[in-house]
Amino acid sequence: MEMELLLLLTICLLMFSGKTFGNETGHVKITIKEDEDVILPCSLKTLHEDDKSNFDWKMDDKDVLLYESGTVNPSTQHDQFRGRVSHFRNGAISENASIKIIKAKVSDSGQYTCIDINQSPPENLNQVVLTVEYILKNRAGEETAGAYAKPSVRTVNETHDWALLMCKVLDASPKPTVVWYDSAGNKVSDKEPQVIQKQNHYDVILETTVTKTDHYTCVATQEELHHQANETTYQHFGGVIITVSIVDHTDDWALLRCIVRSGLPKTTVVWHNSAGNKVSVKEPDIIEKGGSYNLILETKVTKTDRYSCIATQENSNHQDIETTFVYVRGKGISVTPSLVLIGITLGVLTGV
Repeated sequence: MEMELLLLLTICLLMFSGKTFGNETGHVKITIKEDEDVILPCSLKTLHEDDKSNFDWKMDDKDVLLYESGTVNPSTQHDQFRGRVSHFRNGAISENASIKIIKAKVSDSGQYTCIDINQSPPENLNQVVLTVEYILKNRAGEETAGAYAKPSVRTVNETHDWALLMCKVLDASPKPTVVWYDSAGNKVSDKEPQVIQKQNHYDVILETTVTKTDHYTCVATQEELHHQANETTYQHFGGVIITVSIVDHTDDWALLRCIVRSGLPKTTVVWHNSAGNKVSVKEPDIIEKGGSYNLILETKVTKTDRYSCIATQENSNHQDIETTFVYVRGKGISVTPSLVLIGITLGVLTGV
């Protein structure tokens, strides 16, 4: 009964906060005007006392609100949301994990995820797609809804010689001009954009093929709003970039780290000693950054030796290698003839 009342209250509040509806995937979509308050709904699977609830909200890759044991943890919160987002409580005992955003900005538009961290492992409960519209005035002084362009980029396909980059600008109004540039400011777009109109909002998708290692930037411009936004990706051709380092060590061991920057996620990374024996025991962690990939492989060694990080690209005979020297001293003092001679000399001098 409590959950039914909570859901009814949440739906009523959303009706007064902006337009909301769900789609076939179970996502919630909310559209509001700039400077309006909005509640993003979420219900935990298990009923908790208020000081036992633990949940987390994220927007794309930003931390929106982390709620732990009855309080908001501000240490992880992104500056964009600091002081503007709070837990929307509903009683002392509740499964309610909804949050309220005060005076939403166009930059708050995006996909929000509610995560139940009481579950093990943490579980994504639902997603809310929030659109915050910028209000424009036409020549007659009438208000119309507008939305700033927000480009997102990714690598769609690639080989060792070329890469197909995609830039998406979704739900923008008025229609933006979208162009790809290299780091020198040269236009590299080689295709016309695909434009999908939905009433007075536009989705613009622009693909381009590049063949040189460089930073590539997608720029979306809305002259009517005096607004321009961009997003950049790095594309690397001709092998990989390897960085090796010693991140920790004692007298008995050293922890080695190898970072491989590659345009291809399917790159084999291993650590070998000078005899050619494999000394790494786990698979590398893979982190995607702007269409390229960082593969991070750590291993612990216990012997003085030269160690090599070897990166091999799939379907290629090409290998890149970076080597480092590790000195492991070890505990204790080994007895050598020179140490014995020193001991005898000291004994004679001291009369022992």
